[in-house]
Amino acid sequence: MASARIVHLLQLLALTALLGGCAVGHYLRDRVYDVPDVVDLKYGGGLDTLGLGLKLEVTEFFGVGLGYGGTDSITEWRGRRKDVDDSDFLHALLMGRDGSADRPANYFFLWNVFYYSSMREQWRVGAELMLPLVWGGVYLNIGETVDLVGGLFGWDPADDDGLPFGVHLDHLDNY
Repeated sequence: MASARIVHLLQLLALTALLGGCAVGHYLRDRVYDVPDVVDLKYGGGLDTLGLGLKLEVTEFFGVGLGYGGTDSITEWRGRRKDVDDSDFLHALLMGRDGSADRPANYFFLWNVFYYSSMREQWRVGAELMLPLVWGGVYLNIGETVDLVGGLFGWDPADDDGLPFGVHLDHLDNY
């Protein structure tokens, strides 16, 4: 009897998920797009990339790192939005910042709340490594993970359904 109820509940959940996708083509496309949004990447390199550093980060509000350096060009993906900018890297254990000069990314300061377009882009866990000539980072984006699961049921907390990949952070108002 209990197993029949579980099966019925699963069937109801599956039907509910399909209701959000009445336009099946768009629904499926948006769910496929949601999958890579879960992993944020940061990368750059070249002769202008100098320094040495490592950072571990749990949200934009807490991290630990050590190192110093910078580059003239780094690409950072947050979901399907990207930003290409110069970047500095300065970390001394619990205090640090990395990003462009106008990015207030100092741990333990709430300035970060006002920088990004949403809190969703600040809730991620990951690491960055800066070496001479190369800089890279990988993050699990918790906000986009919620968006992926919510999207199955027709909820789009990231408000990115229909949004193409590679939209620059400064141009989100155009979509």
